[in-house]
Amino acid sequence: MHPSIQRVSFCGRTMPWCLSFPARRSILLQQKEIIRCVRVALLCIQENPQRRPDMPEAARMLRPRKAKVSLPRRPGYATETPMYVGDRSTTP
Repeated sequence: MHPSIQRVSFCGRTMPWCLSFPARRSILLQQKEIIRCVRVALLCIQENPQRRPDMPEAARMLRPRKAKVSLPRRPGYATETPMYVGDRSTTP
């Protein structure tokens, strides 16, 4: 079995063995920081100005572990478009 497939218990949670190395944890933390920044950015451009955070609140949300960042609402202009796999044309 490849070592990265093995699982270990860390802080009460089971995780892939490869994440127990500090370098791997660092990459995971960087991804979480990027997601936090994107969420704050999306909150700041909400269509309804009343739903946007003010600057001190946005700065507070960008500080790690200081404030929970809520999920932004779907913008009014965004619609779901069904995606099809393969060609759906009826031409012979």
